[in-house]
Amino acid sequence: TGRPSGLVEARRILGRIEGIRMCQFTEVDVVRHPLVQEIVRAYDGWEQEKAQRAREERKAGEARQAAEPQATSEQAAANVVSIA
Repeated sequence: TGRPSGLVEARRILGRIEGIRMCQFTEVDVVRHPLVQEIVRAYDGWEQEKAQRAREERKAGEARQAAEPQATSEQAAANVVSIA
């Protein structure tokens, strides 16, 4: 949906409050059940893929922008419409 998860938002908001500390667990911290470890790894992988896609999209956008011809001031002036 393009929206950060509620947990991510809560960490951002509450992390600024004096006296509140955040602790991030990884799959090595979860020792109760192998399925839970797989879930944690899946979320970690998804976050990494999402970050990689964002980097690639940003680079592609920068490349497209660099490839676009830049209008000269003369061309830009010709595109201005005068209203009398």
